[in-house]
Amino acid sequence: MTRTRCSRPASSSRPATRTRRSLRRTPGACTRPAGAVTSGCCPTDSPNAEEHLKTALDLAPGDKETNHLLGDCYIRQDKFALSAPHWKAAGEGGYAKWFTAVSGEAYQIHGGTARVPFQQMDPMPLVEVSVNDGPAKRFTFYTGAPA
Repeated sequence: MTRTRCSRPASSSRPATRTRRSLRRTPGACTRPAGAVTSGCCPTDSPNAEEHLKTALDLAPGDKETNHLLGDCYIRQDKFALSAPHWKAAGEGGYAKWFTAVSGEAYQIHGGTARVPFQQMDPMPLVEVSVNDGPAKRFTFYTGAPA
């Protein structure tokens, strides 16, 4: 299987087409469908990766690695509800529950805003806030997607 580098122009779908054909032609020969897909896709090309990961999932529906990669692919596109079943199938029930809870448009703050002081800085910064008029709780900052 030919490995594709991310420096290749986005318009070049030849390696992606080769990967798809290879997966469909000889599904039994590929012991790690997700590995074949990720070697044929540029990770920054989410819609293309999504298509190939779906193909890999058709070949091996119970593969945890493929479900994990597809769940990650969906959250990188802000498709949180679509990622939840794949996190659950990958054995990540916490992520499934977390991403199911996201509703509306992500990363939007509605309502009043305020400045809050840090309650502590070491070992991690914490603030105490009330969300939706609920009791005050301590929060830290989440800055990235699950690895």
